[in-house]
Amino acid sequence: MNFFGLFIIFIFVIMLSGPFVPVISDYALPIVGILFLIGGLGAGFISGAGGNKVWQGFNRRLGWSGTLSPIDPHGSQHPLHH
Repeated sequence: MNFFGLFIIFIFVIMLSGPFVPVISDYALPIVGILFLIGGLGAGFISGAGGNKVWQGFNRRLGWSGTLSPIDPHGSQHPLHH
């Protein structure tokens, strides 16, 4: 089983146990988000892409290229909005 697949299983466990465990029910969405983030970043690091490449991709997806705005200061739109 690969690293990301293990985190997908953890996410399914959280989602399926949420209705039965009140503590998990209250925090299921943030827990799933954190698990997905850790699984994705971890898979990127393990893939051998290199730390700089993984962090550049992470920052690019969030639109954090120096500003918090997804719009490029030169007037072109962010690649996700095409």
